[in-house]
Amino acid sequence: MATPEFQSPESRSELVRAIAGEVVALVRSELGIPAGEEWVDAKEIARRFHLSRAWVYAHSGELGGVRIGDGPRPRVRFMPSVVAEALRAKAERPAVVEGETPSASAVPIHVPRVRRARHH
Repeated sequence: MATPEFQSPESRSELVRAIAGEVVALVRSELGIPAGEEWVDAKEIARRFHLSRAWVYAHSGELGGVRIGDGPRPRVRFMPSVVAEALRAKAERPAVVEGETPSASAVPIHVPRVRRARHH
């Protein structure tokens, strides 16, 4: 697309931003990402859904987490709407199917934290 010579740099900049915005909107639409939703980290998911960060990391695959990088501790990012749907589906599943032995992941276990006394 040729731009007229009389177009100011500010006008060209606005045009580029408008085109970029349209491209982003199209890509988000193709990927099924709701408008205005951004990828967030485990800390934010834990805050929004009242979970521990450790639980979020342990269940990142079930929650649609995407690993960024390939080092020993790659960053993980989440789409909040995907996490909400995964948690909703998890809550709707029966914990134990009749006649089956429950798996370790299907049995909720609460292990209280024990505080040790400080010795001075």
